[in-house]
Amino acid sequence: FDGDRKLKAGSALPRAVETAGAGLAEALFDTASLARQGGANDLTLVFSRLALGLRPDFPLAQLLLADVLSRQGRLDEAEPIYHAIDPASPAADYARLRLAVNFDEAGRTDEAVAELRRMVALRPEGYDAAMTLGDVLRTHKRFAEAAEAYDLALRRAGAGGSGPAVAASPNPQLWPLFYARGIALE
Repeated sequence: FDGDRKLKAGSALPRAVETAGAGLAEALFDTASLARQGGANDLTLVFSRLALGLRPDFPLAQLLLADVLSRQGRLDEAEPIYHAIDPASPAADYARLRLAVNFDEAGRTDEAVAELRRMVALRPEGYDAAMTLGDVLRTHKRFAEAAEAYDLALRRAGAGGSGPAVAASPNPQLWPLFYARGIALE
C-alpha cells in the first residue's frame, strides 16, 4: 500500500507493533536470528526464549527456537513448540514439515509419513510436503514410493511428471528434486 498517500489524506497507518513489549520481542528475535547466523546456538536459544516471554504467540520466534532445538537433537523439546504454532499463521506449514522430519529422526517414521501424506492432501497447490515425503521414504530405502512422491512434487511444481511428461525446460531451481528422484529411480 502507499503509506505516503494515506498519511497525506489524513489516515493513520497501522502500527508495525502494538506495544513496547511486542517491539522489544521483535528486537530480541532479530538478535536471536543474527546469533544463529553466526553459529551461536546458545545465544539464539536465550534471545528467542526472551522474545517468546514477551510475545508468546510469535510464530517466527517459535520456529527459530524449535529449529535450533531440533538441530541440537533435542527433538522432544522442539515438538511441543512446533505444535504450539498457530495453524492460521503463514509459518504453520513449515512447522508441520519440520515436525514430520523430527518424527522421522526420532524413529517415528510411520508418524512422519502419515503427517506428510496429510499435508500433501491438504495442500494440492504445494510441492514441499511431497518432496519431503519423498526424502523420508528414500532415506528408508522405500524407493518406489519415494519416486512417486517426487513425481507428484514435480507435477505440482510445474515441471511435469515422469518420463516424456517432464517439462521441456524445467525451472533450474528444481534440480535437487530431479536429483533426488533420480536417486530413487536408480
